[in-house]
Amino acid sequence: MAKSNEKRGQRADDSERALEQQLAEEYARINQIEELDPKILAAVKTCLERIPGRVAATPGTRRVIGELIRRLIGIIGVPIADLHGTPRELDQVIAELSGEQELGARELYKGLIALNGKTSLVQRPSRGRWTLLLRTVTDRRAAEHLRLLQETPAYRLPVAAVAPSGKRRANSGSSSEQ
Repeated sequence: MAKSNEKRGQRADDSERALEQQLAEEYARINQIEELDPKILAAVKTCLERIPGRVAATPGTRRVIGELIRRLIGIIGVPIADLHGTPRELDQVIAELSGEQELGARELYKGLIALNGKTSLVQRPSRGRWTLLLRTVTDRRAAEHLRLLQETPAYRLPVAAVAPSGKRRANSGSSSEQ
């Protein structure tokens, strides 16, 4: 009996160590968020600034989108991860990071609905949860970053410049259209 209790205790210790190792690896990955390249940051900010003008929405929703984008531009230079949550949770986090009042969960929801599918910045993984890809769109290697550039008129890449996997082909350069 004592040996089986001892084995259970050892398995629990091993399980705890494995969990601690997994958490340590996750924190190491999170802490690897490097400083953003100013040129990439400027391009992403320009793309974000142009989102409200190219999304079809009512004037009230367009105002909310503009306010949301303004706040996101203010916090996008800070090395943070992508934001995940319900509209209420996202509203609270954005307000905290921007140092401004909350927009209101209902207003933010209207803006997210209008942006969903029209920009690579917003994703809706489930009915009540949303993702704002703030970190991903600033990573020049991410497919979402290339999509953001592609969907913005001033930064459109030629279709041939983006491989099907979302990576640039080595032999093609990017050109800007004005």
